[in-house]
This record gives sequence, C-alpha cells and structure tokens, in this order.
Amino acid sequence: QFDPLFVQLNDQLFNRNIISPPEIGSDVYRPGDLSDNTQQVMLDLCTFHDKKLTELATSLLLRNMAQRNVLMSRLQDLQILVYPQAALVFRETQFIIRRF
Repeated sequence: QFDPLFVQLNDQLFNRNIISPPEIGSDVYRPGDLSDNTQQVMLDLCTFHDKKLTELATSLLLRNMAQRNVLMSRLQDLQILVYPQAALVFRETQFIIRRF
C-alpha cells in the first residue's frame, strides 16, 4: 500500500519515544495503551494535595497527551519543496511579500 520509506518515517514520527528511554516508558500518548504507566503516574501525582505538584503533573500530562495533535497541526503549516526551482520561487515570493 505505502512505500516502505513512508511507513518507516511515520513510525519514527509518531510511534517512538522522543525524550524518554524505552525502559522508562513512552512519551507519546497512545489512546487505550495500558502498557505505559506515564499517564497513570501523572494522575497519581495529582493526589498528594500539593497545589504546585498537581499543577506541574497536570501540565505534563496534557502536554504528553497533546503532543501528537500539536505535531500534526505544525505539519499542516509545513511546506516541503522538493525541486530547486520550487524553492527558488518560494524564496523570491517571500522576499517580494516582505518588501510590501
């Protein structure tokens, strides 16, 4: 179906840990994946009745869960120019727009 290079790139972008080493757990949220304790630990940290700890744990949890959505949103703004002529036209257009 898909080119193997595309499948590999997709795996590297969305299914691999970005920060955490494999033995700690995933830093990529996968809905329904109960093998990763990251989300449970962050929720447990919210139960210590410490306002600052709860604030930080909640922030980290939301960041962890939103990571994929943020990346997808940023990728929508990304334009990859494959041909040198397209890159030249793009740079010239940017230069002209800045002058106005």
